[in-house]
Order: sequence, then structure tokens, then C-alpha cells
Amino acid sequence: MTPPDEDLFGQEVWRPALEKFCAVTHLTVTLWADQRVVCGPIHPTPLFEVFAQNGYEPGIFADCARRCLAQALDRPAVVVAPAYGLAAVGASLVLEGEIVGAAVAGYALFDFPQSSAIELLAREAGIPFARLWEIARREQPVPKRRLVLHGELLQVLGDSILRENHRSRQYEATAAALRVASTAKDEFIAMLGHEIRNPLAAVIHSVEVLRRASSLTPDAKRLMGVVDRQARHLGRIADDLLDLSRIGSHKKVLDRRPVDLRDVARDAVEELQAAGHDEAHPVSLVLPDEPLIVDGDVGRFGQVLGNLLGNAVKYTPIGGSIELRAERRGDRACISVRDEGSGIEAALLPRIFEPFTQGKAALDRSRGGLGLGLALVKALVEEHGGTVEARSAGAGEGSEFLIELPFAAATVAPVAPAPAPAIAPLRIVLVEDNADAREALRELLRFEGHVVDVAADGLAGLRAIYDHRPDVAIIDIGLPLLDGYQVAQRVRADRGLAGVRLVALTGYGQPKDRERATAAGFDTHVVKPVDGDHLMRSLAEPGSNGSPADGITTAKQGQ
Repeated sequence: MTPPDEDLFGQEVWRPALEKFCAVTHLTVTLWADQRVVCGPIHPTPLFEVFAQNGYEPGIFADCARRCLAQALDRPAVVVAPAYGLAAVGASLVLEGEIVGAAVAGYALFDFPQSSAIELLAREAGIPFARLWEIARREQPVPKRRLVLHGELLQVLGDSILRENHRSRQYEATAAALRVASTAKDEFIAMLGHEIRNPLAAVIHSVEVLRRASSLTPDAKRLMGVVDRQARHLGRIADDLLDLSRIGSHKKVLDRRPVDLRDVARDAVEELQAAGHDEAHPVSLVLPDEPLIVDGDVGRFGQVLGNLLGNAVKYTPIGGSIELRAERRGDRACISVRDEGSGIEAALLPRIFEPFTQGKAALDRSRGGLGLGLALVKALVEEHGGTVEARSAGAGEGSEFLIELPFAAATVAPVAPAPAPAIAPLRIVLVEDNADAREALRELLRFEGHVVDVAADGLAGLRAIYDHRPDVAIIDIGLPLLDGYQVAQRVRADRGLAGVRLVALTGYGQPKDRERATAAGFDTHVVKPVDGDHLMRSLAEPGSNGSPADGITTAKQGQ
């Protein structure tokens, strides 16, 4: 017999069931493993209590347990009955084909008590005869055949509790392991996003600088567009991985406000046209005259429609049409994407929104993708309280994706985005340990007319901020020597640097990362790779820890 797992015999698991057994049989039960009591006594009877009060142990329970633990697997009930009439019954407990413990119940009297036997027992126990006799004569005799039956019932009950307890503990252990694995997965995906975003930031910033240069030939500009689009596509793949992980972990991903779905649809089509996809696939946009106001995250809605339109383009042959339609259906706002593409096989349709699910792919994988887009669509739509449905008549018959969303509780006009601020030239300190990303971003900022000093680690960055007293400090988080949070905390601790606007530029984009950046003293948090216009706006937007730097004026202030 292997050493016992005492958690299998916890009182909180065994006591409720054994209390009922003891109440019916008028017996006390103890559980044994490795030749010792691991649970009990449960439901001490008057006879059991009088022995315990006088420090007497007849040895019947221990003897019975020892015999049970030494049994073979045929496991008949064991009855131990010394000469003075006391008896106990035991049953071995089996888990996964091995005896792991024993349950012993007693004390019972086979027959009505005889004064001579009780007198002998009283002398051995050191208990006054009259007291022991009074207790014994109230005991109901239990014939041996009934005692054996009690033992068999105890065995069935004990085995059942043991199996259920073991199964519950396995479930708990599995759940704990899954939680650890899920946390490790989230951390890995966050790190993967960071590692992907760092080189992408260098590529995208370099492309932006080159595209703004007037000396490029048309062919060079076209090729720069290819590089830019493909780099941003890689960024979106990383974002999809992160978003799906966050939603699966029930982390907040939405920034809700009133949104007109007509505007989202128009923007999605414009983005498709800007990428040149509408040249091979004409897109028709059908919108109602009335607003379709829902409460949601405009960026996430754009992500949903971008994924659906991207799939439509991917699976529709050249010349095939695509329709994006938004309309009211009763009390729901509906938006659908319909194409004349390859359709969805009937067997795949029920699983189409599961992560990593894709149709049959050609060897060249020309359509690409990880199979995350539709899973993310479903998750984001459901986060908004909506539903999404896929429809297709089969392979080669095209497909339609229909989204239904509840209208906003009150009809509030969507807030138009603030105009981009006009930014005067700034003194900027850029702290970034990735040499390529640092050089590309410095050139982009210089191209916009800013004066830029750079540093490659946290200590050097802190010295540069002290030396130059910049308007803005753009600080990477994962820095050597001092990380970005530490740099921000030290800057905020110096009153002489109160006017410095701190921008966290990082590959870590989860909500907890934004919260930590704010707590450290950053005014804003920007996730790599960021386009130039977004970065320039972030230099001027008022933050939670400071105000715009002196060198910044908004368009309104400049009027």
C-alpha cells in the first residue's frame, strides 16, 4: 500500500455522509490509513465516549483496521470481537485498484450484556462497574450477521466517497494547472506581441520617413506602400492574438460610447479602398437614411468589419462582388457582409467561429491567416451584447455574415473626434533600447520639425531628461538598467520636471500595462507600432498625470 494522501480523508468531505450512517447504525466510525487514524471519530457513542474519557483503548478499532489494510482485493467485511462481548466491523477502501485506507465502525454488543463480561471490561478499563453497566445495558444488541451487513454498507459508502473526493481533487488540480497554463499563455502572447511590435515599429517608422521624402520615384513609393501594408498586417495578427487572449480571460477590452454604425461601415469601406482591394472586388455599401446608434467601441466595430471584409476579399474570386449593408430590424441594428466567394461547407459552418478553424487550404496557402479573425469577431460582438451568424448554401455559393446589436438605451449623437492638434516644434527625449526603432522614430520626429535627443537605457534616459528639460519624453518600457516605469516615477518625483509630458511607447498593450503606466506617472500609453499621425496627436493630448508641454498649442488655442 502506498503512503496515504490525507487530503482524501478530510473531515469536510467524509463527515456529512458518515454522520448519517452512524445515526442509523448507532456506531462510531474512524478512518484509517498507514496504521493510524486520519479522520474521526465521527458520531461518538456513549460507550465510545466513556472509554475515551478514561483514557482506555480496547485496541479493537486498531486491530480491525490493521486486518482491513492487509486484505487482498476481495475485501470481505472484518469483524473483531474479544471475549467480553464488544465488537467492531471494518471495511478496506480501494482507489484505482489499490487499498488506500480502512473504515472501522463500533462498538457493538453481539448479545445482551452479561454482568460478568462487563465487570471484566470495567476492571480492565479502570471504569466503575456501575457506570459502565448503566451504559452497556442501554445498548441494543447487534447480531454478527447485521454487523457484517453494516460493514458491507460502510465499504460501498466509503469507496463512493473516496472516488468522488479523488475525482474532485483531480478536477481542482486540473483547473489549477489550466489557470497556470492560461496565465503563462497570456504572458507568452504579451511577450510575443512585444517582440513582434519592436521590429515592426522600426520598419513602419522608417517607411513613413521615406514616403514623406519627395525624392522617391513612383516605383519606390509603390514598394514602400507594400512594405507598410505588410508590416501593419503583421501588427494586426499580433493584435488579434492579444485581443482573443484578453477576451477569453474576461478582461476589459471595450471603450464604449455612442456609435453610428453607418459611420463605421463607411470607414471600413474607405479603408478597404485605401488598401486597393476594391479594384478587384467591387464593394457596394447600402445604408439607411436614419442613424443606427449603438453603445460600443468604434475601434472594435471597425476591427469586426475589417475582419469580415478582409475575409470576403480573401475568399472571393477577382471580379466577384461584395455587399456591406446596415439597417434596422425591429429593435436591433443589423449589419451584414455578403460575398460571391467560395462559400462555407456545411460541415464547417457550425465551427466557423472557433479559434484556428479554417476551410481546406491550398498547398501555397495563398489566402493565409491563422484562423483567428472570425473567433475575434464573435467574441467582440458578444462583448457588445450582440450576436453574429454565418450563412452559406455550401461550397462555391458565397457566404453572408449577419451581426445584430442592441440600440443604445438613449439616442445620443456620437461625439465627433477632436481635430488633430497643431503642434509647434518640441524638444523631445526618446529613450529606446532597440537601435533600429530608436533611429527610425528619431528621424520621423525630426522630419516633423522636433528637436530629438536619444538614449538607449533607463539611466541614460533619465540623465538626458535632467540635462535637456524636454517638453516631451517618449520612453520605452522594457529598458535595461532602469525600466520605463522607474524612469517615469523618478521624473514625477522631481518637481522641477513637472512640465515634462511622459509618453509610454511600448510593445506591451494589455489593460494592466496601461494601468501600470498611468500609476507610474505617464500621461499617455502608445502601443507599437504606431502610425506617425497617432504619435503626433499623443504628444499634445492632455494626460492624467500632467498637462501639455509649453511648446504645444492646440488648433483652438492658435486661433
